[in-house]
Amino acid sequence: MLTPHELAQLFVIVHAPETANAASPEIEALVEHDLVQRVARAGDGIEVRVTPAGEKILTRLARDIRRSPALPAKHTR
Repeated sequence: MLTPHELAQLFVIVHAPETANAASPEIEALVEHDLVQRVARAGDGIEVRVTPAGEKILTRLARDIRRSPALPAKHTR
């Protein structure tokens, strides 16, 4: 089971991988779950990429979000 922080980090890696901190505990957990991998970049640094298993999780989440009923509108005073 992923924590909310790990799930958020997975979305960050998909949409802005250059901003992901490859040394963060959330990335480490995602690596352990085989949802992302660290890859050496040309030059210096490490790039974090989503694995096929991570893509599968994101695809299922997107499908479930599209199928869920709309959230009720917030009441304003």
